[in-house]
Amino acid sequence: MITVAALSPSLDLTYLVDTLAVGRIHRTAEPIAVAGGKALNMARAARSMGAECLAVALLGGPTGRQIAELMADEGL
Repeated sequence: MITVAALSPSLDLTYLVDTLAVGRIHRTAEPIAVAGGKALNMARAARSMGAECLAVALLGGPTGRQIAELMADEGL
C-alpha cells in the first residue's frame, strides 16, 4: 500500500463552455469539482494503475468537507 501525505490539498474546479468568443459573456451550468493538489493527483494516478493508495490530509471547513467527500467517492 502507498500512503500519500497531501500537504497542500485543493479543490480543483473546471468550467466548461460550449463556445469561446472574445468580448462575450460565457455561462456554464455548474463547475466540475475534483479533489486536487500534487499528492492527491499522484494518488489518483497510482490508483488508476492498480496500486492500493491511502491519502492522508488535514482538512477543515466546508471546502475541507467537500474535498473529503470527493476523495472518499474516488476511494482515496
